Amino acid sequence: MKLIVACLAAVIVVALTAAQDIRRAAALRQVAVEFRAKAENHAAVVEPAILDEIRRAGGRPNYIVLGDSITREAPLRPVCGRTPINAGVGGAFVATFHGRAPHLVRLAKPDLVVVALGINDSFVADLDEFRRDLIGLLDSLPDLPVVLMGIQPIEPSKWLGAEHPDPARIARFNRALRKTASQRGMPFIGPAATVETTDGVHLTKDAYEGWVRALEQELLAALRC
Repeated sequence: MKLIVACLAAVIVVALTAAQDIRRAAALRQVAVEFRAKAENHAAVVEPAILDEIRRAGGRPNYIVLGDSITREAPLRPVCGRTPINAGVGGAFVATFHGRAPHLVRLAKPDLVVVALGINDSFVADLDEFRRDLIGLLDSLPDLPVVLMGIQPIEPSKWLGAEHPDPARIARFNRALRKTASQRGMPFIGPAATVETTDGVHLTKDAYEGWVRALEQELLAALRC
């Protein structure tokens, strides 16, 4: 009898856990939908500034960085005589650039494209969906050199949101980025071991210096200058 009760209890626990997982997954999907809608709205607001930056480049040799708020706030610098074009969009997911990236790249005519996305996907997106979105974005780009940047580590103790992001989850997304880069023969800029942030995610001035230096080193190698 005790064995039967124990077995029944185990079944109930498994069932309850499964139900909780289903509810959690459904809630996460709803959050993802809401976040992506916000990212689309923000992209529509920021896009004129990106287009203006492309116009101000005046057709000079350049490189373009497709990214999120971390990119948007980055102090990008010229590399090898190439003007930087900051195409960062706060809150952006990889899918935010579906349709946008080809248009921006055609206008900018860069010598190289940097894709620095994934942090927002890692908060709420399904990993398989992220892989599909990433491949879709890369496939949509013109035939140009592409550099993939890893997702920087977070500081959960400084996180201001309701729930802490999961560093282990971010690590899984970084592995997907690294694997995609390897499969496509693209350079991959790995994340720093640790970074200092202002709010758990966004980088301090000193941390940005390391971020930009890592980017510049890879650009120097990719552009062979």
